[in-house]
Amino acid sequence: MTGDGAVQAGSAGPSALDLATAMRLLPHWARRGDLRGEVVVGNASDLPADGAGEAVTGAGDVEELLTRFLGGDLDEAASALTAAIGRTVVDRFPRLSRVGTDDGIVLVGGSASGRALRLSLAPRPAEPGDGPDPADLGPGSGERLACVNRLLGEFVSVGENARIEAAVTFAEHGLDLAEAADPGTAVDEWWRENGADLVDDDEIYDEDEDDLDALSPAEFTTFLNVFEAGNLYRAAEGASLLGAISADEMESARPRFPDELLVAHLGRDLFATIFARLADGGPAPLVYGLDVNVDGHFNWGGGTGCLILFGGTEVAVVLIE
Repeated sequence: MTGDGAVQAGSAGPSALDLATAMRLLPHWARRGDLRGEVVVGNASDLPADGAGEAVTGAGDVEELLTRFLGGDLDEAASALTAAIGRTVVDRFPRLSRVGTDDGIVLVGGSASGRALRLSLAPRPAEPGDGPDPADLGPGSGERLACVNRLLGEFVSVGENARIEAAVTFAEHGLDLAEAADPGTAVDEWWRENGADLVDDDEIYDEDEDDLDALSPAEFTTFLNVFEAGNLYRAAEGASLLGAISADEMESARPRFPDELLVAHLGRDLFATIFARLADGGPAPLVYGLDVNVDGHFNWGGGTGCLILFGGTEVAVVLIE
């Protein structure tokens, strides 16, 4: 039995979602950190017998049940994730029912291949059990970065059998940037001594070109826009290859495929999580780049490269490839 609810690498479209990761993230996107979402997938004989339940017939029913339990009035990001969970559950486990519980939601389902699902959303235990602690998915947490990365990679391909990944490395820099007469010079000097230890990619980091390229707020915004446009284009291509959308729909107005909003918000949450850790209540981090696109024109390599962000006490190296 497996508890990851994952599908094979290289899949895309409505069934690409890693259910276990999505359910872990959902309460936090819905600002309900007091709740815990869990998914177990295995053979029917391995799962607990929950008894007969009320039939759930469509993705909209799953979405409505989760939305109501989360308190309703979800924002766009949480709504997109809830809708994706609903579509994925019904797509993979069409024989679905809700089992009554006193304080939560439990959905059980079966697939044509004999696999079984148990999905639950309930109040978080006071004492975390053996599984991942949902509290670890708060703003700025490494666990949240891992979840967002995994979900984004399910949709966005950057080559044959290769999924996009933002590898994030944090390190203490020991600089007092708030008191430095010239923060840019202090950052450059620190980078000359330490950069090679943080960027293990010869195609991006060249020791003969030590100085970083400082990105203005406008340039950083441009990079984020290119990053999002690239993710959406690649995800749409994956949906087109699976027949979820036609070639004409690739050029149509958004949303072009069911999970387009989700892909956009996953990319945004990735950087929001990094910024939340670096800022920690202080000023916005200083942003630098290596081999990043800031001209605003998307191409196949647009949205990849390396960002270096200096916060009050830590530096984050974000290698996107």
